[in-house]
Amino acid sequence: MLANFAANILDGTPLIAPGAEGVNSVRLANAIHLSSWRGREVPFDFDDKDYLSELNKRIRDEGFSQSGHSRDLAKSKGRAYVGASAKATAVVA
Repeated sequence: MLANFAANILDGTPLIAPGAEGVNSVRLANAIHLSSWRGREVPFDFDDKDYLSELNKRIRDEGFSQSGHSRDLAKSKGRAYVGASAKATAVVA
C-alpha cells in the first residue's frame, strides 16, 4: 500500500485505494457505531452532529479526560481524534 502511494506521487500510478474510499470506510464504521448506540438503523448519510453528540455523551459517561478535563469533540472544529477509547473511535471531516 505504501509503495503504491509513493508510486502515485512519483509517477502517477493509480492508487489502489483512493482517499475517498477511506473516508467512506470511516463513515460506514461511524454509522455502525451510531446504529448500535441507538438500537436502530441509520442512513449512510446520517447527520454528523447526531454522531458527535452521541460520541461525546459516551466519552463523558466513560469519564475520558485529557489533562484532567473532559474533551468535547463537537468543539474540535473538524480535527480528527482517533481512539479516544476502545469503545469510541471517530474521525470527523
